[in-house]
Amino acid sequence: MPSTLLRSRRFSFGSKLAAAAVAALALAAPALAEKLSITDLAPKNSILVAGIHDYKTMRASFDKTGLKAIWDEPTVKAWAKKHFVDKATKQFDNVMKEINADKDDVVEPTGMVGMAFWIDANAQDPSKSTPSFLLAADYGDGAEKMHKVLTSAIERGEKDKKFTVKEEKFGAHTITHLTFPKPSKDDAEAEREREREMGMDPLERALEDSMPPIENLFYARAGGSLLASSSLVGLESAIDRLDGKSGPSAEDNPDLKATLDQLGETHMFAAALIEPLYQLTDLVHKQSVAAHEKAAKNPDEFAPTPPVDVRAILNAVGLGDTRAASAGVRFDASEGQAVSSFGVLIPKKKGLYTLMDPPAAPFTPPAFVAADAASVSMLQFDFGGLFGVLDSALAALPKEMAEQAKPFLEMGRPTAAPILSNLGPEAYIVQTLERPFGPKSEKTTFALRVKDPAPIKEGLAQLPLEARDFQGNQIWAPPEGMGADQDIALSLAGGYLFVGPAKGVENAVRSIAAPPASTLAADAAFKKSMTPLKTSGLSFSYVNLRQQLDYYKWTAANMDKVIEAQFESLKNGADPDSKKWHEEMVKSAKEEIPAWMKDLPDLELIAKHLGDSITEVHATPDGYRGRSILLRPAK
Repeated sequence: MPSTLLRSRRFSFGSKLAAAAVAALALAAPALAEKLSITDLAPKNSILVAGIHDYKTMRASFDKTGLKAIWDEPTVKAWAKKHFVDKATKQFDNVMKEINADKDDVVEPTGMVGMAFWIDANAQDPSKSTPSFLLAADYGDGAEKMHKVLTSAIERGEKDKKFTVKEEKFGAHTITHLTFPKPSKDDAEAEREREREMGMDPLERALEDSMPPIENLFYARAGGSLLASSSLVGLESAIDRLDGKSGPSAEDNPDLKATLDQLGETHMFAAALIEPLYQLTDLVHKQSVAAHEKAAKNPDEFAPTPPVDVRAILNAVGLGDTRAASAGVRFDASEGQAVSSFGVLIPKKKGLYTLMDPPAAPFTPPAFVAADAASVSMLQFDFGGLFGVLDSALAALPKEMAEQAKPFLEMGRPTAAPILSNLGPEAYIVQTLERPFGPKSEKTTFALRVKDPAPIKEGLAQLPLEARDFQGNQIWAPPEGMGADQDIALSLAGGYLFVGPAKGVENAVRSIAAPPASTLAADAAFKKSMTPLKTSGLSFSYVNLRQQLDYYKWTAANMDKVIEAQFESLKNGADPDSKKWHEEMVKSAKEEIPAWMKDLPDLELIAKHLGDSITEVHATPDGYRGRSILLRPAK
């Protein structure tokens, strides 16, 4: 296996890092002193901050969940070893050998773990603004072992001329400075060839290519913490905080504190701070305006289209008031095995956000939702206010762009506005699974509450749709040759507008006249599952694990049939060349079915250890708060 310890100029986030000790620089991602968090170490202008409050506590809680229990099942361990673990272990062992390090020295963190990302804005030239990151992890008594692994990796990288190394003192600490050379075209191609040999995923490659090149990397150990950063100032500041010195940090950003408060108690968290990005957007726009004005004054130059003020458009639709967003996870909670929470910080709701701020409503699945539904969600949205928001966005566009866009908006207004103003705010999304299972068993139907059906029926009559009678109602669908192959239908029945595949809409309309014998709303198991949630809110959802699991089992065992159905719409029997192409595509897709999917362990183990999932979202004075709960299996 070729040496890929520290790739020239780029920080790898993929499996390579996870399998290599160098991962430690990335894996050594986050670390904190016992009473500090990554929020204490990250710069005040951080855009992204993520971490684990206490690794040992998080790991102990995770180990009590069904997620860990599934992993501990002998058949699951054997399956994972066969398809994933053996390969990863071999790669890891090779890397340890390459860097002359002992794999027993690779240990897990014991305390805080975290990472941060920020951009140092350049007011004169925003294109030269510098993106930086900080990784830190508290290894406690194991810090010396991990430090030894990292220094071995650095020594090997320097020997292989992946970078140059120099050390410099910072107080009582030593900072190792790695400088990466700019790779030649031959080096870049050789690196890609190594990636192909290692089976690097194209998505992983694209992610790496999207990352800015790293020219400098700084590494240091501070007590039990290991830190790495692309910014010397950022690293020195973090070391100062670990040494007990005061200074500005992300902890001083009130938006960060506010959005983390939205999450409640968590073991892991991530927070995105929006205002620094808006400030950079403003700098870019200011520079673009200056360039446009300069060009407009030159009669010999063709004046470009005036730049779009992105911030103004965001403000016009209300998105410009978004301050932050966050997500977190807590394991082995009283409510369930895992609670995933999220928050969106919007102290002032305007524009689009006002459309998502109706009075809280209860989650009572309508009678047409049968007890065996695979999933059902309810959300609320003020559809009637949508054109008002679009008008505000149009007003924020440059005059030339607004004049081009306005005719399209006005063209759709007479038909769409009456329909939208008579929909909602409740909307249901119902997923059903038709048995016996087949490639098209899954049906997802939307049901939007209707205020007055007359304007909607009139609007539908103006669309290029054909109507047919069904169960005393009408169903509209595209005529032959105009999208009929997409299997989409609409119907007004029982106070709802149904939209979805024809069979799903037919079943919904049929159940309006004759509700199913067993409805989800009356189902005892459903009622019990929903008890951890509030009685009313902005949005709710319920996922039936048994239904989902049964269909996934069938899908995994019949992936060849699923592939054939997916390519069916591309078949052209009248064209021999197209038929041949179709057959080759189907054959190729079948050959790419991963081996692990053909060899799955008994999936009933999932139902043994996991339960259904429920979700709630609430509009709050500070924005939105929500949580998704993975329940324990029903007894």
